[in-house]
Amino acid sequence: AVKLLITPHNLGDDECSGTAWLDYILLTPIEHQGKINVNTATERIIAVLPGVSKKLAGNIAKGISKDKKKIRPYQNTYDLLDVKGMTPELMCRIANYITVRTDTYRVNITAEIFKTSPETKGISPENIAARDCSTFVVERKPKNENEWTIIQRENINIY
Repeated sequence: AVKLLITPHNLGDDECSGTAWLDYILLTPIEHQGKINVNTATERIIAVLPGVSKKLAGNIAKGISKDKKKIRPYQNTYDLLDVKGMTPELMCRIANYITVRTDTYRVNITAEIFKTSPETKGISPENIAARDCSTFVVERKPKNENEWTIIQRENINIY
């Protein structure tokens, strides 16, 4: 579930009402460098890790242990030491590239103001009066058992 709170800033202008209307939200996957979550990654993704063969990637993705028991979901990254084909040396090699949780997210925000008049029919790119784009990397941290806090880790200027 995602809850958005829009907080206006610097609204000292008397002609500005401070009201924001949200017409739509578009969520799209965006490539971001980070750790691979071995609980959710596909065999193909896991196979790009250094030294990980296609066979081992399949064992990790399926959670197949050395004694052929299913051990996925992994509780911590070192559970991978029990995966059939994993060695301590290889685990040391991939440890900085993997995680068992996803707590870091990239948030892209694009705000557009459109010129509207009786002549304009609908919303189209040629009717954009102003546009602002921001990208942030945020991390969620547990406050307690049922609450999380979001911490901004990075502000990325890509536009």
